[in-house]
Amino acid sequence: MAPSYCPSSQISVADNAAVSVDSVRVKVRDALAGSLACAEISEAELAEIAALHYEMLAQYMRRDLPGYFRLNQAIHAAIVAAARNPILAATYQSLAARIRRARYFANLSDERWQHAVAEHEAILQTLQARDGPRLARLLEEHLHNKSVVLRGELP
Repeated sequence: MAPSYCPSSQISVADNAAVSVDSVRVKVRDALAGSLACAEISEAELAEIAALHYEMLAQYMRRDLPGYFRLNQAIHAAIVAAARNPILAATYQSLAARIRRARYFANLSDERWQHAVAEHEAILQTLQARDGPRLARLLEEHLHNKSVVLRGELP
């Protein structure tokens, strides 16, 4: 059973420093995973990611942030898995665990959450079109936007 994520509402300065370093690694990793996934993904994997996406949208409509976050993480993990790169997958597991709490906080504002949903719509459409270079850019921007919020550069 997957853990339920509802982290503490405090992120320390040390956490922010670690998140800054790790967010660079995560952006690069997700961009590479997206590009590789477009070339490798099966129709069944595409269908599963689409199903997760629509379940995530239902959680958004219910304003269920923990449920939304769980599905969001499943989508990112499925994209990495579809890349068929064991080193990338291992790196994903390591970094995702380190920044999970910070990623959760990135969607606490209604404005950012709404924007994240729109980003996921574009990510799904681009993955379905198998446009690797565009998906790499979208995933990098998606994670950059989260890190901007976490650094306090946007409301």
